[in-house]
Amino acid sequence: MGASRLLDSLKRLLLKRAPDRYSRRWPRLAIEEPAHVKLADGTDRPVIVNQLSVGGARLQTTVQLRAGDSVELQLDRGPDGRQSILARIVYSLRENSSYYFACGLCFLGLRPHETQWIAAFIASEQARRRTLQPDAPAQAPGFD
Repeated sequence: MGASRLLDSLKRLLLKRAPDRYSRRWPRLAIEEPAHVKLADGTDRPVIVNQLSVGGARLQTTVQLRAGDSVELQLDRGPDGRQSILARIVYSLRENSSYYFACGLCFLGLRPHETQWIAAFIASEQARRRTLQPDAPAQAPGFD
């Protein structure tokens, strides 16, 4: 009887349905936007933001940043100046035999107006892209 229960448990485990598709808490926007990160020592480094969400960002940079470090991501808002967001570096890896590093950031302690600004920017850019003609090139207009 014990072996039968063990086999039943094993069968349930192996035939278990795969989990539903992973969904992110916030939508991500693929972009190519110049920005800067300010390191803890005050050093300012240029970066390219490749993906943006309310939860964080993916950056491309020429210098390897250290996972676990806190930085300040500075995004250009056009005539409104810069938007500075505190973040922690989650990973920093060299891209496949490239000169660049891919870095993942997790935003820290966003204030309501920062969350609202990022969410509104992403929503408006997604809406703009949906209205583009299929043969028109998709270009991100910037952070204004």
